[in-house]
Amino acid sequence: MQKNKKQIELVVTVCLCFIFVAVLLNSMNAVKKKMNSTQVPVMPAIVPLSATPVITNQPAADKENLDWRRDPFSGKIYSGESSGAKLKLSGILWDAKNPQVIIDGDMMKVGDTIGKYRIIKIEQNKVIVNDGVQDKELPLE
Repeated sequence: MQKNKKQIELVVTVCLCFIFVAVLLNSMNAVKKKMNSTQVPVMPAIVPLSATPVITNQPAADKENLDWRRDPFSGKIYSGESSGAKLKLSGILWDAKNPQVIIDGDMMKVGDTIGKYRIIKIEQNKVIVNDGVQDKELPLE
């Protein structure tokens, strides 16, 4: 009885092995058929981050028209007179508590920005603005 039971277990194990091998071969044939078809699977490549291209859908913008502040990563050296539009100080409305100025036709106060400049200080005969790098004095014309 013991010997008969072991023989049955052996036959069942061999049959299961044959079924496993048949399923494995069938799946391998299916993969080969897919590989031989017109659609070739694309294998992902491992690319180092330094070689990865940067792809954007944004059009190239005119850098002069952008209202950027000082960019520490641009490589630009900030010194001397900064480029950009010349500001025209047309008038000063002097009030000790709340002075206002007219620059390029716009009414401004301390802390406001016009282009790349921020108004730092308003005095009775001049305005001091800062472009993020240096102060610039605008005399009343």
